[in-house]
Amino acid sequence: MFPFGSARRTCAARSLLAATALAFALFPAASRAAASAAAEQGTGAGNAYAVVLSEAERAWLKEHPALRLGIAAAGAPFDYLGAGGSHQGIAADYAQIVARSLGLRFVPVAMRGGEVTAARMRSARIDVIAAAQWTHAQAETLRFSAPYLSSPWAIVVPAERSGVLGLSDLDGKSVAVPRQSALREQLGAEFPGIALLAVADTRAALRAVERGQVFAAIGNIASVAETIQSDYAGRLKIASAVQHARYELRFALRQDWPELASAIDKVLAAIPEQEHRHIRNRWLAVRIEGETDWGRVAAVAGPVIVTLLAVMVVVLVANRRMRAEIRRRRVLEEALTENEERLRAILHSAPEGVITIDEAGRITYWNAAAERLFGYTEREVLGRDAHELLSPARLPADARKAMTGFAAGAQGAALDRVVEIEGRHKDGHEIPIEVARAAYRSDGERHAIAFVRDVRERRQAEAALLEAKAIAEASRRRLLDMSDALPCAVYQIRVEADETRRYTFVSKKVIELLGVDLDTIRSDESSRWRNVDKDDRPRVEALIEHVIRRHERFFCEYRVHLDGQTHWIRHEALPQRQSDGAWVWNGYWLDVTDIKHAGALVAKTERWYRGILETAPDGLLVVDAEGRITLVNAQIEELFGYPREELIGQPVELLVPERQREHHPVHRHHYLHAAVTRPMGAGLELYARRKDGAEFPVEIGLSPLPGREGEPPSVSASVRDISERKRAADALREAKERAEEATRTKSMFLANMSHEIRTPMNAIIGMAHLAQRTELSARQRDYIDKIHGAAISLLAILNDVLDFSKIEADKLEVERVEFSLDAVFDRVATVLGQRAADKGLELLFRVPGRVPRRMLGDPLRLTQVLTNLAGNAIKFTERGTIAVTVEPTGAGGEEIGLHFSVHDNGIGMSEEEAARLFQPFTQADGSTTRRFGGTGLGLTISKRLVELMGGRIWVDSAPDAGSAFHFTACFGALPAAPEVVAGTGAGRRVLVADDHDGARAALAEALGDEGLRAEQAGTAQEALAAVRHADALDPYALVFLDWKMPGMDGVEAARTLKADTGLRAPPAVVLMSAFGHEEIRGPLPADGFLGKPFSRTQLRALLAKLGAGSRAASAEVRSAGTRATDLAGLRVLLAEDNDANRQVAAELLAAAGVSVDVAENGREALERLRAQPAAYDAVLMDVQMPEMDGYA
Repeated sequence: MFPFGSARRTCAARSLLAATALAFALFPAASRAAASAAAEQGTGAGNAYAVVLSEAERAWLKEHPALRLGIAAAGAPFDYLGAGGSHQGIAADYAQIVARSLGLRFVPVAMRGGEVTAARMRSARIDVIAAAQWTHAQAETLRFSAPYLSSPWAIVVPAERSGVLGLSDLDGKSVAVPRQSALREQLGAEFPGIALLAVADTRAALRAVERGQVFAAIGNIASVAETIQSDYAGRLKIASAVQHARYELRFALRQDWPELASAIDKVLAAIPEQEHRHIRNRWLAVRIEGETDWGRVAAVAGPVIVTLLAVMVVVLVANRRMRAEIRRRRVLEEALTENEERLRAILHSAPEGVITIDEAGRITYWNAAAERLFGYTEREVLGRDAHELLSPARLPADARKAMTGFAAGAQGAALDRVVEIEGRHKDGHEIPIEVARAAYRSDGERHAIAFVRDVRERRQAEAALLEAKAIAEASRRRLLDMSDALPCAVYQIRVEADETRRYTFVSKKVIELLGVDLDTIRSDESSRWRNVDKDDRPRVEALIEHVIRRHERFFCEYRVHLDGQTHWIRHEALPQRQSDGAWVWNGYWLDVTDIKHAGALVAKTERWYRGILETAPDGLLVVDAEGRITLVNAQIEELFGYPREELIGQPVELLVPERQREHHPVHRHHYLHAAVTRPMGAGLELYARRKDGAEFPVEIGLSPLPGREGEPPSVSASVRDISERKRAADALREAKERAEEATRTKSMFLANMSHEIRTPMNAIIGMAHLAQRTELSARQRDYIDKIHGAAISLLAILNDVLDFSKIEADKLEVERVEFSLDAVFDRVATVLGQRAADKGLELLFRVPGRVPRRMLGDPLRLTQVLTNLAGNAIKFTERGTIAVTVEPTGAGGEEIGLHFSVHDNGIGMSEEEAARLFQPFTQADGSTTRRFGGTGLGLTISKRLVELMGGRIWVDSAPDAGSAFHFTACFGALPAAPEVVAGTGAGRRVLVADDHDGARAALAEALGDEGLRAEQAGTAQEALAAVRHADALDPYALVFLDWKMPGMDGVEAARTLKADTGLRAPPAVVLMSAFGHEEIRGPLPADGFLGKPFSRTQLRALLAKLGAGSRAASAEVRSAGTRATDLAGLRVLLAEDNDANRQVAAELLAAAGVSVDVAENGREALERLRAQPAAYDAVLMDVQMPEMDGYA
């Protein structure tokens, strides 16, 4: 037993002893909890003690100042490495004392788990081990010191198991013990009836108990206690300590170092008992939860009581022999301190609540069980009235008076019987409790002690017992019915101490299985053999006699002949000892004829599967957890060149290339212990090695195979030679590389051809543009316009082909820059506005104010998609409207999602035609190309661009019902723009007159977004009437008139308004048209002109001009004007090798007032710059030029 606690007053010890004696007398269950001592902070290990060393010992120590100290697998609290790598535990403290006393320096070295042997110490270059156990086998190769620590072994069982008081109770049971403990030798010799299971360590032994693999485990009491506290609290317990066998720790060292062994023994002998006790109390604390062994209680309590009496005698003769008295008193006080702490631990760890009160009824002691029962901590409850623990509603009127005075006249005996009352928990709920009360005296003071037990479970059990009795008879009847309905016959046979036997229960099924009626078998138990096969009967009878003598489980199968047929009967029974010494076997008979036949079928099936295994096209093998090959098929023999007998039992690394063998066991271990393993069919491409040393590529499929009856899992592997596939893959890779090279060559060719074609095309377009600006006859202008249009169309086709080639080469990309959505629609209007007007179509843009105007994305690619979709709509629509709309989608945060749609009322298409629409070189039908022209690549390119912008594209259409092309795209969000500040025009009233509903609504919505109050009129007459009606009350500040309207057109209406002198506040007038205002004959009768389709930028510029816009809009217009820098007066150097393009660029720049100098290549331009570095404001260069291109 380990020492407990620190010094306390002698009177406190007597008080605790008296309380504990009462506890044992009143509540035997309280003694089931053994001492659990807290770790005491001692004086600190590491003191040096003087010892007398021999010359040989001193010389040896001088030659070996530093030794490598092995930290074995003893574990906490004995010997382990702490978090920072420092040596910790009891062994560390003793090693420090030895080192300081002998002038040594120990260098700690960690050792892996396993038995401590001389070979292991040599391989790890270990000189000394501080925590070793002596065994006969180790003593032959190692030298051991005297033991410095001796403690009992502990028996561990599940928390609910009782009846284990010592090793004798483990006879015939399976018990787990650590493999390297010295206890194995002793138990094997002294208790051969215990079935010992050697496991890796203490944790493995406790794990086996928890899993039910063994009945109990035995381990060092301190290690066991610490492990239970940390990992198995409430599930395992220490049942008892093994006192006659001790766990001893010693120093182990090399056999050829006797000088060191003798020196260590001298240091250990010099350590005083107080130092030993400090080290033990510092590290060890144990709690034993077995049943009471009254003999051991007497053995412990008797000496304590005698010792207390001896102390009293010593006090009476204190004046005699003072020096001896002082020494004896010191020893006795230390013993009292130890026993006081031990008794306090017993009370504190008792399963029942233990409470002491003084004469006034105040609580003076409170153990852990009371804390769990009532919810109060010891600090909360000490000094409080004990009546607070009882339910006031259930407390009798005279109980308080009786409770208060029941200790006053006590003489140490029980004052009252055990009673049941209602307690009150800290949170207020009632608890049914059983209380045993007693009183005792200590140091002349009276105290009372109460033992409190929670009886909720017992009350529930009593209630359940009443219910159980009520249904017991019905249950017995049902049990009989159920047993008769089972497919087997169940029975119970009783074997008396004199070996007489009789059946106490047999179900009716025995008649069917054995051919014996119930009365016969009950009166003559041997009648069961009547129909048993004569060849099987002797074997079965002998087996029955054997198990009856040894009280073992019975299992046997034999044949029974009934009605001319043979049946196989399975007979099994389990023994159970009775309190009177008799044994009862509960068993059954079961007809297993069908199972026997099934077993034969299984054997046949196994042979069939083995045939499949041998004929499988892939090699198949099985490897166990140790990496040994356990099964192969014929294909493995053929693949690797080994006969089967040379592979079975060999490590699988035999089939692995030598350069990979070192790491293969690690990979195999990770596979077996991975949380999720690779299923069969998941191929690993590796290299394998044949018997002749040749390596070849294989595909491996792995699958875990569960082990049988606790065995570790194995791995099955399928192996396929993929040499041919590898060769084919290499050929395919080479072909792919050649194809990619061809693609790169084609891309380079297209890039060069693009430049070569664009150069003359740009010249044609530029020359046509210059010609259009000259004086031309109508026929000449027609020719030039057609040349210009054809060139632009040809350039668009070229751009489509080049973009498609980029798609094929996966080179089409989008950029991410800041841009304005209004600027994108400005470009679309510039490109398509005139085309729509030429066909008499209304081109409308609807961009609600809730749509962000500035964002991050690729404006050129967005313009390209919108232009393509709107251009197609114009192409395939003869009359009506083309509406381009934008709506925000659900994206948020750092992304902006927009939904674009282009609606027309053109020719439409069927679902079949729409399904082919986004394929390259495809239009709705063959006549489309002939009628409208085009490459059929535009939608394919648009689809890819939309996907690159994070969206998708689709179409809704029906024949002759128009089409609606939709696409979504994602853009980066920018910080929100400042709110629009109202200007002089904010809130002013405006009127929009247009006969086209869509155009009228779009403009009204845009004006509303600018802060104006927009109203609508469908004709010029309605507009004039509205203006005249509003003049007197709330006049219009601005009127928008479409040029062409039925009845009166916009020009005539504008002139009428301008000529109306009766208006007090004549509004400003804006004419709208898809054509230029130069088409209007005569002077423009308006204050402004707005082209169709209009953009927000144009509208804001117009409003700013007329003073009807917001301040932010005006600032934006001024900013836009500032960016449109006047080029007049600049001097530019133009580098272009093509004469026609050089001429076009020079004339365009000259028309803008720019002074132009020309160079024919990059080298000439560079020389001019070096000669006159400050002469030019800008340099314009072609990308591809002779001698030096634009990039260089």
